[in-house]
Amino acid sequence: MPARLLVHLEPAPDRPTVPPSHTGPAVNAAFPGALRDAGESDLSETLHETPPPKPYTLTPLPAEWDRRAGADSRKVQSEVGLPADSLPAPVTQALAATEHLRVARRAYRIAAVTPAAAEPYARLLAEVRPVERWAMRIGTPVAFFTAKGEGARRVRSGRGSVGETVYRLAGPRRAAPDTGHRSDALICFASYAGIGDRTDIGTGHLPPAPVRR
Repeated sequence: MPARLLVHLEPAPDRPTVPPSHTGPAVNAAFPGALRDAGESDLSETLHETPPPKPYTLTPLPAEWDRRAGADSRKVQSEVGLPADSLPAPVTQALAATEHLRVARRAYRIAAVTPAAAEPYARLLAEVRPVERWAMRIGTPVAFFTAKGEGARRVRSGRGSVGETVYRLAGPRRAAPDTGHRSDALICFASYAGIGDRTDIGTGHLPPAPVRR
């Protein structure tokens, strides 16, 4: 079943170092290494070699939501989203067996790995409604991959939109009858998979808050 994990980190007792302004890429670099060091070399290589979209999401290192981690942050966390059924068990075991994690120039101790949410796909589908409007909060910058000639093609670290947003179906009367159901299913899934491009480097994260339909 899809799951979200919270990885609780404490800075190692060495000389304080301020993390980068956007730690998503550094967390993404540390994540496969942690799996490899815990004995999950095949899984680490598979996740690393899988082209985008990756089968996992990561968040930057906030001490709390909406505040970046600084040199004085004594406790920080990263959230790992695992939409694929096969990933939660081995990833949880590997992270729980990992003692230390280096994010960019900063060393952390993994204090705990706790579940943030998990639910079977059947339950997610049972929550789907034929609606035309969704209001949600986006916690980390989000942007979208576009075709050639349609503007910026890749997300730049730390760039994009955050905050409250509302999505609506454009021309719902002209849409296929099941468009509302399909769109609502994607919104429900986004709590585990994120939204937009490059969710593996910390973009497009939906904090644990209800989507208002």
